[in-house]
Amino acid sequence: MTKEVILSTLRHQPLFVSLFVFICTIQLHAGPFPASIASWDETTKAQQRAAGVAVLQSIDAAIANGDPSITIAQGDYRFDQVIGSTYTCHILFLEVEDFTIDFSGSTLWFDDARTAISFYKSKNLTVKNFKIDYDKPIFVQGTISYIASSGSELLMTMDAGYEAAYDIIGNGGKWRAIAFDPTTHDLKPQVHGMSMYFYFDNKTAGGDYILSYSGFYGVSLQNSGLEVGDRIAIMPRVGDGRALKVELNDGFRMENVEIYAAPFVAVAANLNQGHLEFSNVNIIRRPGTDRLLAGNADGINCASSAQGPLIEDCTLSYLGDDCINTHVPYQRVVWPESSTQLLITSLGLAKAQVDDGSPVTMNFFDRASMLPLGQRKVMSVQTVYNYQITESTTIADLDTDPWYSGPAASLRYGETVTVYRITLDKALTLNDDTIATIEGFLGGGTIIRRTQGIGSLARGFRIQTPNTMIQDCLIKNTMGSGISLSGQPHYWGEGPYVTNAQVINNTFIDTNIGDRPDETGESASLHIRTGGDYTTSYIQHDITVANNVIQDSGGSAMIIRGIDELIVKDNIIDNYVRFEEPATTLDPSLAGLEYGIVLDHCRGVQFANNTLSNPGSNAQGEVFEASIIDGPSDQQLNISDWQVNGNNGSGTLVTEVSDGSPMTWLSNHPAVQITDTSSTYGSSLGVSYDHDSYSNDEPLYVAFDYKVLDVSTNTLSIEAITRNSSGTGGSFLMLYHDDGSTIGLATHTDQQVDMLGYDIQINRWYRIEMAINNLTQSSRDYTLFVTDDQGTTTRFDNLPFRVAISDLANLSIVNNSGGSAQGGFVVDNIRVGKTPVSPINPVYEYEVAHHTTSNFIDYSTRSSSLSWLGSLPVVYTDTTTSYGIGAGIGYTFTKHDTDDLLSVVFDFKIGDAGNNDLSLNACLKSEGGTNGNFLVLNHDDGAGGYVLANKLNSGNTDLSIPIDPALWYRVEMHVRDIASASTDHYDLLVRSEDGHEYRINDLPFRFAISDIKHLNIFNNSGSSYTGQILVDNVQVGHRQLSLPIVFDDLTNYAGSQTTLDNLAFNVDQTEVKLGGNNWKKQPLTYTVTADTWISLEFKSDTLGEIQAIGLDDDDVQTPSRFFTLSGSQDWAGTVFDFDNYAHEGWQTYHIPIGQYYTGSMNYIVLVNDDDANEASDSQFRNIVIYDK
Repeated sequence: MTKEVILSTLRHQPLFVSLFVFICTIQLHAGPFPASIASWDETTKAQQRAAGVAVLQSIDAAIANGDPSITIAQGDYRFDQVIGSTYTCHILFLEVEDFTIDFSGSTLWFDDARTAISFYKSKNLTVKNFKIDYDKPIFVQGTISYIASSGSELLMTMDAGYEAAYDIIGNGGKWRAIAFDPTTHDLKPQVHGMSMYFYFDNKTAGGDYILSYSGFYGVSLQNSGLEVGDRIAIMPRVGDGRALKVELNDGFRMENVEIYAAPFVAVAANLNQGHLEFSNVNIIRRPGTDRLLAGNADGINCASSAQGPLIEDCTLSYLGDDCINTHVPYQRVVWPESSTQLLITSLGLAKAQVDDGSPVTMNFFDRASMLPLGQRKVMSVQTVYNYQITESTTIADLDTDPWYSGPAASLRYGETVTVYRITLDKALTLNDDTIATIEGFLGGGTIIRRTQGIGSLARGFRIQTPNTMIQDCLIKNTMGSGISLSGQPHYWGEGPYVTNAQVINNTFIDTNIGDRPDETGESASLHIRTGGDYTTSYIQHDITVANNVIQDSGGSAMIIRGIDELIVKDNIIDNYVRFEEPATTLDPSLAGLEYGIVLDHCRGVQFANNTLSNPGSNAQGEVFEASIIDGPSDQQLNISDWQVNGNNGSGTLVTEVSDGSPMTWLSNHPAVQITDTSSTYGSSLGVSYDHDSYSNDEPLYVAFDYKVLDVSTNTLSIEAITRNSSGTGGSFLMLYHDDGSTIGLATHTDQQVDMLGYDIQINRWYRIEMAINNLTQSSRDYTLFVTDDQGTTTRFDNLPFRVAISDLANLSIVNNSGGSAQGGFVVDNIRVGKTPVSPINPVYEYEVAHHTTSNFIDYSTRSSSLSWLGSLPVVYTDTTTSYGIGAGIGYTFTKHDTDDLLSVVFDFKIGDAGNNDLSLNACLKSEGGTNGNFLVLNHDDGAGGYVLANKLNSGNTDLSIPIDPALWYRVEMHVRDIASASTDHYDLLVRSEDGHEYRINDLPFRFAISDIKHLNIFNNSGSSYTGQILVDNVQVGHRQLSLPIVFDDLTNYAGSQTTLDNLAFNVDQTEVKLGGNNWKKQPLTYTVTADTWISLEFKSDTLGEIQAIGLDDDDVQTPSRFFTLSGSQDWAGTVFDFDNYAHEGWQTYHIPIGQYYTGSMNYIVLVNDDDANEASDSQFRNIVIYDK
């Protein structure tokens, strides 16, 4: 059983109490309209129609007059005239710009079951404060009075007033149906999806309506879940019956709206650009009536728009489909006319951009698997009318896999359709069924917050687009998933895929209660699944599910498959798998049928602090895992239960505890606490774990979390020891060692104990990971990763073994300081495996352009020699002379579109494949696919060597930074003002592994862009060239990374100031201790600007007279350039704003130097002035100077 750490359940809950108050206070009237409205006669309605005409005239006049807004007097306004032929509506707002319409709470009535209002081709239009309803019911409802014991016949007693629906929706047909609980009027659980053949003229002699049942997937009436007495609603989907249509607008907002009826989708928003906002838009059963439905299909459906909507403070309830659906249809390739000319179904909004001469980037995929086929630019587009669809003119098999949504739904053999001929920038090899997405037109950016989705025949929120936030919402009473995050390349053809999504602090109640899975063959209260073959494609990534409550789930609470970089933490699940789940087509080794949480083929998983309670009678277990890569289950060695190690007696205790690690979940093993209050027992006391013996030279990763307790004086010396199968200890890592001045990590050999310069604090959790290398060789050592409870990881390389052993079979974590020592510690999350658990994938890498078996990227065993930042080394190799132009390594990250600093860092080394005559470029690329800057990494210097160069349209500018293929280099690019600057520039900082550093500012971009979302490192020299490049340590952030200053050339500052010279350094000379009376300067060339900061850590064990730091341009004291941190004297003229040292350990400072002075500086100066006693000390470490 998977371990779950139970935390406090006190948390912010989404607002659903108000929902219950709202529902419970409704006073129902037996009929589809309140009595006061039902009594309206034709004279009243005629007056309302006349008032409606007058309202439209007044709005037209205000627009024509150039007014910014109009306020309509509150009233009931009716509309009976339908305009248009192909796409009809009652009211059309066409090409309205910068205008607000306030209806003051009016109700707008519509006499025809077609679209009520269409907002079309408008710009910055706001509509607010109105209600929508139709003249007659647009569905029928009643109570099931009879179900035949065989066959498909059943009877329904119609509710009073719903016969009038005939006048607006016609005699009947095959319509969808929803069953409701006769008492609560919520959707009834475990009823199968269905349609009913219903006709107004098909009744019994007693007046009941005769229905014919048609169950989805061939389910019979007798197995449908329906019972006599059930309430039922039967509704058509009127083809052009959107309540509100929002289409081809550029900036649209709707607020304070109530929709009581929708013949099809309530709000259909298609092909919009700019902001799309819905605030306090409520789709609800009309108060004061007995209506069972508020809409016949989706609530809010946003499709094919440039960006996703903002939906906030809305209630979307009792609907015949999804409460919210956001998607962009895939473009389906109809026919390849050549390798560069294709016929496709649509370009959507992107067509206008191509027509204007600006190419767009398309990503092509194999539809069945969703494996990438390549990325190409669309250079031109031509509309092709009357294209005949036949088996010989269509690449896909439309009998086997037709689509049912979007432009591609019209692809049926024998049909004549409109398609689009696109020309690509270079050849593309297609599969038999190829689909595509368009960069910059993915519909990303959906935000849903404080919104309620209640009573859905399908899903609560179906999100199929990237960059999504769902927060503080209530999802309740849904037949399908409460939230679904995935594209649908099969059946619907909707997508594209979900990346960079957060599902945070939501409440799910009574979700996933139907008896029918979705198109993937499964559903869950929260369902996240990469489309296509999720075991290989991994196109969905960076998804966080945190702090949610899932109550009363019909089946699994969560099913998550095929996600790269997944966080699932702090979720509470109560009462799950209430019903027997339908059979699945997945292999049992992957399915996880009837488990609370299913994690399958996910990579980079962080799973922590999730609690599951009250499983249903059909539940098979809590957490099911299959092929979790870089996560808790991948290639683990079997580990025994914990056992007591060492000398145990009176006053000592080793026991399991519930105070587990807050860090990401790694294993099923419980947390174990060791306490020692004895002065005689406790030597070697701790916890020990046996694991499968390991005896080869491949890396082995040994990981655990620990916390030192505040018990007694805690004089323990805690040590982690890896042992062989004979019990001999190999590596000895001291986890809590006191060297007399600091308490921290240290390595322990027979010769000595070496402090690592990493302090350990009481009552804080730390994760230790030892990557053990070359175990059977004399060169055996280990790399140590230490991650604190704030997520900061520090790396130590080449740490020694104490004893030469050639196999590993045990891990012990013990007190190694003798029986008289006292204290305590907790150990948790023990894991031994062949894959790392440290956070080493901060960005998502991908292939750029055309790759083959001779032209590829792969993970590399050769990592950067520079300090570790947290990514995996990747190598691009090109050994072919026929492909490779534009090919290489790509990285994507959260889009940066502000004027704040963006820092993009990577390490690279020129590889040794082929002649290496590639032109290797590093480019910052926009979301739309435009490369901004071109940094050439191996420009020919004309003398047989390489230099860096900046590429412009006019050619390459030599930057005079030499590149040695034998060395690693760190490149740091700083970009500011990307959103507003008319000409884009970047600052470049380069460091080599042999210590050389170069900085060049204000390098121009080659092409102007207004956002940055990708880093591409690729060959730009043509397909006939070959070579290789290694890339490591990719990091993207909003501050300059700059390495700590190395104090390797300290000399006296200001002549005779130093009278007692006492210096000490750490191993890498980034920490220095000045004792006595000591002023030291280190050469440093830096131009201080208004944006320059210095960050450092400072510590002093003995107070001095002046303890300060500063920059200077010469060897003469300039007090105004120094910042006093501590000391008994006031050095006149210095800056005292940071004189706040607390005289307790290391203290961190961030000082905005540029706010005090600017200019070119030649030295950094450290001051420990103590003329009187010459006994003080000042310790400085991790000093970084950077521009922010």
